[in-house]
Amino acid sequence: MDLSPVTDMAWQMACVEAAAAKMEFIEPEHFLASLTKLQQMRGGEAASF
Repeated sequence: MDLSPVTDMAWQMACVEAAAAKMEFIEPEHFLASLTKLQQMRGGEAASF
């Protein structure tokens, strides 16, 4: 399945979060942490819908 570049980055960052926590699986909290970091990388600006 083709993912958008941002979705792919979120997956990769979630993998790093899980590995840093020495977890066997990627859990929802790892995605939350990765999305939070992506938001910070954007300068903390709120998403516009």
